[in-house]
Amino acid sequence: MRMSGIDYASSEKKYRLNALPGESFSGLELMCLMHAGLRQVQPDADTGMDLDKPFEAAKQLHSVGKGQGGYEFMNPLPGLSVFEVSGISLS
Repeated sequence: MRMSGIDYASSEKKYRLNALPGESFSGLELMCLMHAGLRQVQPDADTGMDLDKPFEAAKQLHSVGKGQGGYEFMNPLPGLSVFEVSGISLS
């Protein structure tokens, strides 16, 4: 029997995105991508994931790394919107 949903507790990279052939992701990595993408298009939305504090910390680290006082969103999937990256499949 095949289980549905994303296994965020496992570090196994068993998920693929159709938009990124050859790349594999863990469940937690996918959840982080979804959280960051939703924050970009709808900052006040409730994602249902407790990732707000780590996301804010990542934004601060990113801005420090760029030597800027503000945060500039770096799209991990250039040329694609968050809604185009929806093809998740189990390998």
